[in-house]
Amino acid sequence: MAFLTRYPPEKTTFSHLVNDLLAILDALSLSKVFLIGKFFGGPPAYLFSILLPERVLGVITLGVPYVPPGPPMLHKYLPEGLYILRWKNQEEHRLILDGLMKKLLCEKFTSFSREVPYKTVGDDLSLPDPVVKVPTLVIIGGKDNVFKFPGMEDLIKKGTHFVQEQFPPQVNQLILAFLAKHI
Repeated sequence: MAFLTRYPPEKTTFSHLVNDLLAILDALSLSKVFLIGKFFGGPPAYLFSILLPERVLGVITLGVPYVPPGPPMLHKYLPEGLYILRWKNQEEHRLILDGLMKKLLCEKFTSFSREVPYKTVGDDLSLPDPVVKVPTLVIIGGKDNVFKFPGMEDLIKKGTHFVQEQFPPQVNQLILAFLAKHI
């Protein structure tokens, strides 16, 4: 597969994705939208809603609760040895994930002009008020390690991190109910 664009020379961050999303919304003349993110789509959706709440009707994430930027507090809630705990600490794992992400993106998805910025997940963005203030729905499976966070109560009990693939009717029902409530 030949790419028509090259990666930018600077490190891609979630802020870049927020700027890209803003440009898309402006190009489509969409003044206010719901944002839905799964896995690495969650952080830019939350960040966009914090920086531009006037453009967001609500945020829906699948398997990704909001974690304020800065020192990684999520680590204390995740099981020891979980793969994402090694991302910032071990260059070997970064290299493995770099190769894996490029392989997945090249073989399974369309061409992206930027990498998925998973290496910047815990970066401190120095936001003055890093609180999501728009209506938010987090859909999580009860068997997902993310469920270990305090405050997670309503969930699809038998679901894992891929709850949308395991229980599409329930996930769709939750999303449609949320959209109907906040339109």
